[in-house]
Amino acid sequence: MAPFYKKTLIVGATSGIGEALVLKLASTGTAVIATGRRRDRLDALVAKAPAGSAAITTIVQDVCDFQAAPAFAAHIAAKHPGLDSVVLNSGIQRAFDFGQPGTVDLAALGTELTTNYLAVVHLVTALLPQLQAQARARDEGADLIFMSATLGLVPSLVRTPNYNASKAALHAFITALRQQQLDVGLERLRVIEVYPPAVQTELHDTVHQPDLVGGDKLGMPLDAFTDELYAKLQTRPTVHVGIGPVESLLAEGGLEDQRQKLFEQQQVHVKKALGHILPGPGNVKTRRTDLLDGSWDHYLASHNISARQIEHDFQTRREAALRQAAEDAERARENGESVDAGFGTPAAAARRRASERIAAVTPSISETPETPGNVELPEAEAEVTGSVSGSGKKLSAQQLKVLDKIKQNKKGKKKKRRALDSDDEDDQTLAALSSMAVPLPGQMENCGSCGKRFTVTPYSRADPSGRLLCTACSKKLDQEDEAARGAKGPKRARGSGQGGAGGRGGVGGGGPVGQRRKTQSRILDGASPVGVKTLLTLCVEHLSRNIDRAEDLGDLPEDLVDRVGRMLSKRRLLSPITLQLLVRPESEEICVYDGAELVTNDYLAILQAMPRLRRLVVYNAIQFKDEALQYLQQRDVRLEALCLYGANLLSETAWKSYLVERGKWLRTLHVCYTDKHVTDDLAAYVRDCAPELQRLKIKGNQAMGPVGVGHLGGLAGLQHLGLDLTASIRADVLVRLLEQVGGSLQTLSLRRADEVDNTVLAALREHCRGLRKLRLTESNRCTDAGFVRLFNGWANEPLRFVDLEGCRFDDPDQPRTNEAGIGLCSDGFRALMAHSGVGLQHVNVCACRHIGREAFEDVFAASKTYPELRHIEVSFCEGVTDQIVCSMFRCCPNLREVVTFGCMRVTGVQVPHGRVVLSDDVPVKPWIETPCLFSAALSRAAGCNVYLKLECLQPSGSFKSRGIGNLMMRASVGDRDTHFYCSSGGNAGLACAVAARVLDAPATIVVPTSTSAYMVDKLRAAGAEVRQRGADWAAADQHLREEVMQEDEEGKNETQKVYVPPFDHPDVWAGAATIVDELSVQLPVGVCPDALICSVGGGGLLCGLMEGIERVYGAQAPTVLAVETAGADSLAASVAAGRLVTLPAITSIATSLGARRVAEQAFAWTQKKQKRTVRDTVNGTVQDTDRETAVVPVVVTDADAVEAIVRLLDDERLLVEPACGAALAPLYAKHGSGVSLLRHHIGDGLTDAAWAVRNVVVVVCGGSNINLSMLEEYRARFGR
Repeated sequence: MAPFYKKTLIVGATSGIGEALVLKLASTGTAVIATGRRRDRLDALVAKAPAGSAAITTIVQDVCDFQAAPAFAAHIAAKHPGLDSVVLNSGIQRAFDFGQPGTVDLAALGTELTTNYLAVVHLVTALLPQLQAQARARDEGADLIFMSATLGLVPSLVRTPNYNASKAALHAFITALRQQQLDVGLERLRVIEVYPPAVQTELHDTVHQPDLVGGDKLGMPLDAFTDELYAKLQTRPTVHVGIGPVESLLAEGGLEDQRQKLFEQQQVHVKKALGHILPGPGNVKTRRTDLLDGSWDHYLASHNISARQIEHDFQTRREAALRQAAEDAERARENGESVDAGFGTPAAAARRRASERIAAVTPSISETPETPGNVELPEAEAEVTGSVSGSGKKLSAQQLKVLDKIKQNKKGKKKKRRALDSDDEDDQTLAALSSMAVPLPGQMENCGSCGKRFTVTPYSRADPSGRLLCTACSKKLDQEDEAARGAKGPKRARGSGQGGAGGRGGVGGGGPVGQRRKTQSRILDGASPVGVKTLLTLCVEHLSRNIDRAEDLGDLPEDLVDRVGRMLSKRRLLSPITLQLLVRPESEEICVYDGAELVTNDYLAILQAMPRLRRLVVYNAIQFKDEALQYLQQRDVRLEALCLYGANLLSETAWKSYLVERGKWLRTLHVCYTDKHVTDDLAAYVRDCAPELQRLKIKGNQAMGPVGVGHLGGLAGLQHLGLDLTASIRADVLVRLLEQVGGSLQTLSLRRADEVDNTVLAALREHCRGLRKLRLTESNRCTDAGFVRLFNGWANEPLRFVDLEGCRFDDPDQPRTNEAGIGLCSDGFRALMAHSGVGLQHVNVCACRHIGREAFEDVFAASKTYPELRHIEVSFCEGVTDQIVCSMFRCCPNLREVVTFGCMRVTGVQVPHGRVVLSDDVPVKPWIETPCLFSAALSRAAGCNVYLKLECLQPSGSFKSRGIGNLMMRASVGDRDTHFYCSSGGNAGLACAVAARVLDAPATIVVPTSTSAYMVDKLRAAGAEVRQRGADWAAADQHLREEVMQEDEEGKNETQKVYVPPFDHPDVWAGAATIVDELSVQLPVGVCPDALICSVGGGGLLCGLMEGIERVYGAQAPTVLAVETAGADSLAASVAAGRLVTLPAITSIATSLGARRVAEQAFAWTQKKQKRTVRDTVNGTVQDTDRETAVVPVVVTDADAVEAIVRLLDDERLLVEPACGAALAPLYAKHGSGVSLLRHHIGDGLTDAAWAVRNVVVVVCGGSNINLSMLEEYRARFGR
């Protein structure tokens, strides 16, 4: 992590926040100067620094020694000139009870005030010059950071009145100090005030505040505060940093935000009022003599005006005028003209023009009354203004009169232009200078509309008068402009033209602006992003957008009213006014999903209007106070369910009173995000006063601990229990709890269960028999063996919901080593799915990183089925891959959502229609998921069930988009530019060209001379450089490797050159294997293919299919028919010869199959034979038999391929090239025995009934080397 400060001085660094901040900054590379009173504490601080930290320099310094402050600042300036930030952190807190004045220690009071305020002022005075110099010298500026307190804004802690006052004084001092820096043009000196909440430091311990017991445990953990402070300082704030409750005061419209705006507005009036009685920058009517002192420079700097630039421009104009006058005089002499001082000569006219230019530029110098007698002009200027030649002759009275008239005319024009009554021309000077004050990006400016101070950026917009606007006002102006222009059709996203993969089904193309954001919002809301919204959803959304027009919701059903309430909360539209639409007197239930805008009276109005209320749920119930609970006690409102989230203002007394009065009717109680009022004592009240309680959730609470959890064991009827407590709950307490209530529990949720170990798992196994939901998160004490013992043979029914997030061994030094088997690992996951897989609907094993890939493969093997599983989260599980996610969809027919954040091996999953994968951003793939359709026409022709995998719909028109695209996508990862080279008979080259366009990279394609002109034109149209060399693919490939790529070596050293083999590469095979992954989820449930048919040229498609088949289908692997045309049958020839054979030439019309030698891996697959289980139906009986399977080479004629093309066009309206027609030929062509070639090879000996139930998938590989003219030529040639 790069440090954002180079060197930081931290005052008060020997304890608490100062010490923690020193260690944090040093660990991130910042050089730190730490000061404190005690040397031993400073030495201990250095010893605490982790290894690899930056240097920590320590200085012993007492902040209360005011006389030493200048020497201390001088030492810092001399030894540490690169200091760019100072943190003033020193402070103490004492309690003073002025209710008993005799107990007040005035000496301690004075010490506190001195430490917290006076010492800070002295240090600022001493250190400020160095920081100001740094701010002027460095583009990044400098930071002066004060550790303030929220009590300085709202003195709510009355026990520390002097502390509150000192921090309030410090706040006022900081505000004025910040403005003074701005007034002198030091915007880059950021004066930052930090408002920490109560933090667990020595400030509250018994040494410093003896009357506080356990005060050092009060507030936010120190590490958490330091991390959040560091993160917010990284954003480079300019005014405030708020953490905790104070954030609401600093937010837009908050108390402190309003005070800051008022302060900025008053500055204008105060400065104007002081301008009449104070000299210098505060006085608008500044005389010429005031312009010459340094205060005027500061005034100009505060308005973003450079005095030096003004002086430079003036000198430039004056020198140009003098040069022009000299040139005119010289020209007049050459022409024989007079150069007399009179106004009628050309030279005099030139000098007069120069004089007028100077007068126009510097009216305050040339026109003020002081100029004639009091201001001594420079010699050059005097020569132009007061004389006309080197003789020193003065202007005549007539000339002075004319000059005075010119000045008066200029003065009158300026008066009219500015419409001012004052004749003082210094006002004109100020106006001219102010008009030049154009703030630069990074400087501060007041918004021309709302007056709010904001940071200027290069994109800041100005209003019609030229004043810059803040971001909010700019958006409003944009909306007004948009409304004025009117609707001109939906805006399109950038790049929405014809980018992307192109062709049919391309992945490119944009959409309406914001469409992707809306889609992601729907996904995160749990809605499917696929398909149109229901009419009901559209109506609810329309109603929420126009809720201000609604007077009543009428007789809408309860569930629909609830949906309206949800949508209003999502849009932040739930207010006291819209709430009235949701309140129904006859209803027994109301759920307020966002009560942030409501006050106590609004809740009282709800209770008054709903006398039959039985269920009350309020989220963000900030203003749900004691008055509301007291009203529930006074009225006969017998709540059965009370769910309050964030009701921090409810006191413990009010809770206890309500439980005593109304607890006996409660069946459900949810109390979430209450910091301190739900205590162990209150848990005892729940046990004693709510004996019929069935559902209890206590979440985000700091005050309840093991004692309170122990009280919950007395709730005999408890069925649903959820705990998420800040305090750690010991394992023995949880074991006793399960012994008491485990028998009745249906839901158990223990979040942040860091103390849960194997004894708790054993208690679950022994006492819980009816659990449906189990959540144990962030446990690092349970072992994998403990989970195995829990799930193996557990008498509990299958779970429906399991959440074991974060149950792992957590050691940052050894993240992958887990010798003890801590957490949920592979065996535990297998046991979980074996026990509950039948009924599981939701599984969350996020961050269980010790579950291996083999475990996922075993759980989601082809033979496993989980019919009820709808959601699974496997984020940050390193073993999850693309294939495993595909297997999840195959094994879980009802799976709707898979979450895979942080799974680095999930790079591009083919997601079935209607399903969702939430994952990190992955590169755009140059291929798409193609459909697999049942073909009735081909099924009749073949006599069995035929499915067509339509790879002809790929962006390039063929299956090559998968393998070629996968190889190119993997090769293009990185920052270097990539140039792709490919040799192809056409389809592989087109796939390379299309993929290169998607990946925004150049491509060079070399094709054989036998490639048709039609195909060459398509390649060039796709954006590739095309060359034709060689009679066949082998010759073209040799030319590419030995000549083309060698030629491009020169001048392209920075470019990565990637050779793209058409078929013989593992990445090409892996891309083709995705066809099988898609088939596993696209085929009807229960259908396992008996055969796959594909064309073979070089063998890339065959290798990919065999890889996928072996991985997905295992023992049920289908037979693969590898079909070639005669004259391009290198695979069949190799199988017949028992070795790889190279054909002498390609004589088939299927040029896309024109590899004279098949890939070695493709030949190897034909030699590999394995046993498979075949399910036959004989006489109505299903029988399993073992047969030997293999790749079966099949050779058809060109005539058979052409006939298949024509019949497919008639049957399915699809036009493919001869290479694809070869794969279709076995379905149409007949064998000598009268049966189809397909049945001859895989159905020989089967009865008609057994053959009719066979399932065959044909990979319609497509191909772009075909059109109607070529088809007619083929038909004429082969007589078909």
